[in-house]
Amino acid sequence: MQDLPKNHGAGRHLWEIAAARDILLLLLAAIFLWILYVLREIFLPVFVALVLADVFNPFVTHLERKWRWPRALTVTLIIAAALAAVAGFLAWLGPLLFNQFTGLADKLPDYLKTLGNTYGIDFGDLLSRFDVSIRDLQSEPRKILGQIFSSTGRAVGILTFLFSRATSIIISLVLVGDLFLIILLAL
Repeated sequence: MQDLPKNHGAGRHLWEIAAARDILLLLLAAIFLWILYVLREIFLPVFVALVLADVFNPFVTHLERKWRWPRALTVTLIIAAALAAVAGFLAWLGPLLFNQFTGLADKLPDYLKTLGNTYGIDFGDLLSRFDVSIRDLQSEPRKILGQIFSSTGRAVGILTFLFSRATSIIISLVLVGDLFLIILLAL
């Protein structure tokens, strides 16, 4: 067997040692994955936007070249079509969910009684209190669902207001900046 010199590892850097390099790479990969996890609320919308841009880019480019449509118009039409599709889906799904919800509310006490009898569960006072809530729901489901949708509508209204104001401010700043730049270039 060959004898190794006394200063075998003295002139080597840490990343030249295979085991140390592998551990450092694993540590860096773990830190990178942790950073991605912590910033997932930022990276997920960006990732979705990149995927959507990649998916719709051939369509937008085709319309831009063949029919001479501006990219902004094409993208606006795609967004409007997507919003119309979502609105149509919700308009179709809303009454269906309403009927399913009221049907479940009608049969839920019977389901709970059957469940209790089958598995020997004593619901006791819970079933009677739950029965009162279900009767309220059965008597005025539109009122309860109306309250749910009105609060959701208010939240969407507030978000729409904030988004429109932020967009107006950004557009105003860009236009003022462009006007200022044009004036400077004209001088």
